[in-house]
Amino acid sequence: MDDAGPAKKAGLRVGDIILNLDGESVSSIDDIYRILGEWPVGEAMKVSALRGKNLKEFSVTPIEAAIAERLKG
Repeated sequence: MDDAGPAKKAGLRVGDIILNLDGESVSSIDDIYRILGEWPVGEAMKVSALRGKNLKEFSVTPIEAAIAERLKG
C-alpha cells in the first residue's frame, strides 16, 4: 500500500480484507481494479473491509495517479 495514497489516508491498513467498494462485492484483486477503473476520479467511495474480526467502513477518494498505476499492471 502506498504510504501517501488515498487508501492509507482513509485509514486502511495492510492486512485489511476489502469486502466491497461502494456496495459492490469484491472477490478478487481484478474486481478492485475493474471498479477503480470505472470510478470517477476524485469522487469518494465507501469501502467496507474486515480488520481481524471487525467490519470497518472507510471513505476513500481515488486519485488519477492511483488508478492509472493500477491499470498499467
